[in-house]
Amino acid sequence: MVNPRYRELESQIKTKTTLLNRQRVKYGALVLKAEGEEPDIRKYVQEKATIRESIDTLEEKIEQLRATKNNTEKHIEFSKLPEDKKFQDLKKSGKQFVDTIKMIAYRAETAMANTLQEYISKKDEARSLVRQIFMTDADIMPDEKNGVLRITIHNMTNPGNNRYVQQLCDILNSSETLFTGTNQTPTNSPAERGRTILLYSKDDLRWWAHLWI
Repeated sequence: MVNPRYRELESQIKTKTTLLNRQRVKYGALVLKAEGEEPDIRKYVQEKATIRESIDTLEEKIEQLRATKNNTEKHIEFSKLPEDKKFQDLKKSGKQFVDTIKMIAYRAETAMANTLQEYISKKDEARSLVRQIFMTDADIMPDEKNGVLRITIHNMTNPGNNRYVQQLCDILNSSETLFTGTNQTPTNSPAERGRTILLYSKDDLRWWAHLWI
């Protein structure tokens, strides 16, 4: 991960470079009138000298910062971070992780709601049913011997929703997709009247659930 000290040096260099450029513009714009009086000349010389000194100081400081940056590691291990920096970085990483989970959940919800719209005319009702599926209790039962992954979900709140879910499962069963990292495929069991629900799909990533009806 990026070394906080390296990042701080880059920020200081950027800030002082901006100040230096402003001083250079100010120095170049300072012009003495052709017929200036002695007080005007003294003021001009003093302002020029002050700005010149500021420019020299900034240039020297920037060179020092650049030299320090060149001798500072850009990336370091997390264990080498100062204690006061570790919490901040963990907080940012945690937020990104939670945001990723939210994005996956939303895409799963949208994909399933779009599939259900073939049977449910109102989009809000389809999304509401999908959320009910996500909230329903379930049992995960991997069967490595037979290459089957079962996630048994309890019944919905009414028989009508059960029928919608069963129709959704029939569609998803036909895809026969492997669960990522395994040789397990979703299969229907007539004796158990099993049905499989695709929870999320992106490229080779597949999340499956098995509904008990």
